[in-house]
Amino acid sequence: MNETSRADAPRVIVADDQQDVLTAMRLLLKNDGMSVTTVSSPAGLLEAVRSESFDVAVIDLNYARDTTSGREGLDLIPQLQTVDPSLPIICLNHNPANCRELLRYPWQWMLSGHTHGRQVATSRLGKRLYPHRYRHFTHGYYMVEGRHLYVNRGLSYGQRMLDWCRPEITVFKLEAERAD
Repeated sequence: MNETSRADAPRVIVADDQQDVLTAMRLLLKNDGMSVTTVSSPAGLLEAVRSESFDVAVIDLNYARDTTSGREGLDLIPQLQTVDPSLPIICLNHNPANCRELLRYPWQWMLSGHTHGRQVATSRLGKRLYPHRYRHFTHGYYMVEGRHLYVNRGLSYGQRMLDWCRPEITVFKLEAERAD
């Protein structure tokens, strides 16, 4: 477990198996005045939430290499809610195609990507590889049954198939709700 903190700062816990993601999140959130704890496993997340109080959890849904089903993170969410039912959850999901299937889990925000603005799905090969059910969420913000989904097109490399799919880096500003 790695922690950077300021006494009055909003407390964020980030769970991901990739050290580069944890380092980037810690640096970005710390730069905005957040107190950040990072863990690299579902067990580490549960242990940290049992022993400390957090304002929000940012969790990856995939922990095994070459896995994009999200099963590990999804199995983790009900356990996390048992420990702290009021903890807001932001999910990091590889592909938004399974967003509706994930509505039975108590997440508030899902940040997703890797759609490349649906470039692949519109090609002849892509139409066979990606059936229509996988093409609902291509890029941008969506309200899905009262929850928030943001799909990032990502950074393109090489030649783009379609001109309208520009590379994208999205920045969100997290702010604590002020009690007036």
